[in-house]
Amino acid sequence: MASRRYNQVGEVRELELCADGAELPGYRVVVAAASVGPIVAAAGGFLCDRAREGWTVSVLLAGSCDVRPLAILGVSDHRVVDEREDLGSIISGLPRETTVMIGADLLGADARARDGLGEFAQSAYGAVRVWGRPPEAEIGTGLEPDPYELSPAAIAFKTHALRAAGTAGMVEPVEALYRVRPDTYRRFYTV
Repeated sequence: MASRRYNQVGEVRELELCADGAELPGYRVVVAAASVGPIVAAAGGFLCDRAREGWTVSVLLAGSCDVRPLAILGVSDHRVVDEREDLGSIISGLPRETTVMIGADLLGADARARDGLGEFAQSAYGAVRVWGRPPEAEIGTGLEPDPYELSPAAIAFKTHALRAAGTAGMVEPVEALYRVRPDTYRRFYTV
């Protein structure tokens, strides 16, 4: 039986529930970012394709901003993380089958986020992906390139989302993402 729940944007979304009332597990992506623009530019197509495939896509933002570009991509909900909150604790407390995405800039600037991501990566069944340019020292040791080819629909939605974010330009058919290899994970350090 499905029940209705309101997300932070105020839209209704249907949740499939088990007989005991617990939410059924599903595919989930949680994105941690400082602002909306970099998410859309670097990983908007990936998020759009996941949302179109039925994944729950959520975004944790470091500050309040216009979230229309996220809605265009199909993001289910968003949350502004208060500066007093520990982003690392939020990340490390996510369900273990979650895919977590984080910007390289946020990894470099927030030690608690790095530590929380490390804790999550060591015990997770899901994947950890990074967008942006990570430090060269991380590539080949804990990160490996994981380019993502966008669907034609993702290219179209990403184009509109970029316009809504105030950024115009050509959308490349491949997004440069990096994957954290859980078998070789080590702490991310700033350079």
